[in-house]
Amino acid sequence: MFHISFGWANQSAAQATCADGPIFTCRHLASLGKVTPDAPLHPSIILAKRQDNGTARPSQGRPNAATGASKVPSPMPTTSIEQTTARIRESFDRQALMRTLGAELAGVADGEVRIRLAASAHISQQHGFAHAGAIASIADSACGYACLTKMPEDAAVLSVEFKINLLAPAAGKSFLAIGRVVRTGKTISVATAEVLAESEDGTSKCIAVMQATMMRVDAAGSTGGRAG
Repeated sequence: MFHISFGWANQSAAQATCADGPIFTCRHLASLGKVTPDAPLHPSIILAKRQDNGTARPSQGRPNAATGASKVPSPMPTTSIEQTTARIRESFDRQALMRTLGAELAGVADGEVRIRLAASAHISQQHGFAHAGAIASIADSACGYACLTKMPEDAAVLSVEFKINLLAPAAGKSFLAIGRVVRTGKTISVATAEVLAESEDGTSKCIAVMQATMMRVDAAGSTGGRAG
């Protein structure tokens, strides 16, 4: 939590602090964008940028009282893409609906997951196109797994809401859903997906787009991985 103190004509600096001590001191910004220490404080102050993990990032380490040396925080532990891929694949393989449809996991990256579905008679509707339910299913799963790549090992995700726009009839040899994270939060995350119809000649066409909301849940209470 930030605590910000500032004054007007009798003070020329504003200071923001957090629980670990001072973060920075910023000076009044004149109309030309130059620092003028002797000018009255402008009501606008600049806060330090925040790291992706939500903690304040000081420009330098805080000095150690005993040694005088800067105390640089340790980096957050990271998960390799190989570990993430294995985790997503293990969860995907437990999805009976994906097996029923014939969908396959086509790719995993940080914040992005691809799922491919081959065209077949058992996913078609009355006009011979792939059913909207099949297209929505792979888009929803791609969004959910994209969010899961950003979650810790003890977390899973559940679909809360999604909206899909079907832009063209689903005709092609296969359909590729590409889910991408827009933003992840402590509980709620948002992702988008586009579904491409892939043709025999190697070209593709976007036939659907989705925006989905995912909720983080305890993996232990949902058998792990993507929970729905």
